[in-house]
Amino acid sequence: MLEINQCGLSSSSEMGGASNSSSCVQTTLKMLYFMLFCCCTWSTAMNIKPKKVLGVLEEAFREVLADVQNETYSITDEEEDRRRRRRRRMLQANRDMLTLMEKRKKRLKANLIKAKNNHFSSKTV
Repeated sequence: MLEINQCGLSSSSEMGGASNSSSCVQTTLKMLYFMLFCCCTWSTAMNIKPKKVLGVLEEAFREVLADVQNETYSITDEEEDRRRRRRRRMLQANRDMLTLMEKRKKRLKANLIKAKNNHFSSKTV
């Protein structure tokens, strides 16, 4: 059994002899947790509202947790389609973030030029 605590994921003593599939799921959960942490840190540093990316990560996290609780590790066609859609949404969210970052850089550059122009024009008057 997996427990989620404040520090991340840990395995409980009930797990006993962990099979390859449960070990794989545990590793996947740890990676998802790390990705979520990195995404939150990055989006906070960039001052971006991470709703789309966090939504996709949260959905993936819930799916893996549901698989762990149901002890189902096989991938059906429906699950594969869902994962494809999730990857597409994630890629679109990344493109949207890059576009936002490019727009922010352009705005900052334009504001810097305006500030320099205002500064120099006030000195000449």
